[in-house]
Amino acid sequence: MPNDRGNYQSDDDYICGGYDDADLAAHIAVTYHRGIAVYGKAIREVFQPIDELFYIKSILYDVQNAATDIIETPMYISLNLCRVLFFLREGAVSLAAFTTVFQKLLSEMPFFSIMHLCEPLGCVPSPFPSPDIPLTQ
Repeated sequence: MPNDRGNYQSDDDYICGGYDDADLAAHIAVTYHRGIAVYGKAIREVFQPIDELFYIKSILYDVQNAATDIIETPMYISLNLCRVLFFLREGAVSLAAFTTVFQKLLSEMPFFSIMHLCEPLGCVPSPFPSPDIPLTQ
C-alpha cells in the first residue's frame, strides 16, 4: 500500500486508489461495536453502522481459503472461523482474537475433549479450560 499522506498534504484533489481492503467493513464494524474513543467524539458519533451484508462478506473473505490456510496459520484461521460462526449464530460482532468466543464455541462442540488434550502440544491457546470447568464471561 502506498504512503499517500504527502500526496494529500500537497494536492487538495488527490484521491488514492489502486488497491482494495476486502476486510475493511469488518474493521469498521468492530470499531463501531467494540471500540472506545481515546480522544474526541464518541465512535458512534463519527462512524455509522456497517450494513450486515457487507460485514458478512468481509468476515467471509478472511476464511475463504480456510481449508488450506489452516495448515500454515491454525490459530488465526480457527479464530476467524469462530468469529464468523459467532456472528451467524449470535449476531455478535467480535475481534478474531476474542478468545472467550473461541473457548465458548469449542466448549459446545463434541470434539472439545480432544482439543483439550492438544493443549500440551501447543495446538490450542493456553490456559485452555478443562471440559469440567464452566467458562466465564
